[in-house]
Amino acid sequence: MTKEPEKKKRRKVLIPIIISVLCLALVASGVTIGYLLKERQEQSKPPVYGVDGKPVDGPVEKNRGTISAPGYEMLELKANTAAQGFALANPVQNNCYMKISLILEDGTVLWTSRPTAPGEATDEVVLSPTLPEGRYDGATILYACFRDKACTQELNSVVINLYLLSKTNN
Repeated sequence: MTKEPEKKKRRKVLIPIIISVLCLALVASGVTIGYLLKERQEQSKPPVYGVDGKPVDGPVEKNRGTISAPGYEMLELKANTAAQGFALANPVQNNCYMKISLILEDGTVLWTSRPTAPGEATDEVVLSPTLPEGRYDGATILYACFRDKACTQELNSVVINLYLLSKTNN
């Protein structure tokens, strides 16, 4: 009969140990999964763009009271083609959303972006209407700036004067 109380004593000691080991295993698994998910998320982040329209690595100081916009002397476009194969960016230094438009000298709006957050690029530029081959002087890129993503709180805008060169790709 002395074996029964010994088994009960062992169970009383072993059960908390087993539960503790299982809890530690669960915590370790959770930490590992969290780390792997964070690493995957970091790898899948889109690039962040600076004032020159190029991807930026590392921290960037935010603008205070100013707005930065990439400047261009010329944009080369594909003649008679809607999808242009490039995007424009809102520099990461900004503290505002941008709606970016490409406009001809006569006021024809060729394209306008969705609201684009600081450091993000627009969707691909898709022209409507398309342009026949030629040089288009007096065009502008309008960076309309907003405090909010819904574009209800307008800030200053930036206008970049440039020319468009629409070429047939051979």
